[in-house]
Amino acid sequence: MSFRSKAAARAQTLRIDLSSGNVGGLRSLAHDLHGMAGTFGFDRLGAHAQLLEEATITHVHINDDIGQKATALADALDDLAKETH
Repeated sequence: MSFRSKAAARAQTLRIDLSSGNVGGLRSLAHDLHGMAGTFGFDRLGAHAQLLEEATITHVHINDDIGQKATALADALDDLAKETH
């Protein structure tokens, strides 16, 4: 499967980690997405992933900042998934 075709599943994983308070899961996925987005040239997605990754480094609990950044990244992934159809 391609990076684009997995985008919707990754967005769902972000939302599940966010709703369950899994900061480590958010950080891990953001880190992976930041690297992959750069590799495949998805600059907007990479920027959102970097912001979320940085926000989760210093926090052990979900706060509004992390919530907003995770939602923005999930929305960007959804947009990417829609572009494939």
